[in-house]
Amino acid sequence: MSSECFSRQTLRDLLNQWASGEITDEQFAGMSEELWNKYGVWQSWPREDKRSITFGALAKMRLRDTPPITKDDVKFLLGFLDAAYGEESTAWRGFDEHFSQRAAASS
Repeated sequence: MSSECFSRQTLRDLLNQWASGEITDEQFAGMSEELWNKYGVWQSWPREDKRSITFGALAKMRLRDTPPITKDDVKFLLGFLDAAYGEESTAWRGFDEHFSQRAAASS
């Protein structure tokens, strides 16, 4: 059994539903926020911990960041969630680079 409170697959499913138009932006935001309130608000895992990938993705999915994620970020986040256990540091470097470039492009 996984030591995560919910699986990475939960987030993959939510991202795919949003990207395909199966759920609206408002539903996506609400579901992400609900997961965060239930599981994420107290989580602060070191980036080397396998759980950090799940909670890092969920933090971005809350749409509260500036700039918020868009459907263009779904492919990247799905790849981030696919990071192999033991490769968390590498995944986080890509995460930081991706969202730094987005922030720079939007300013």
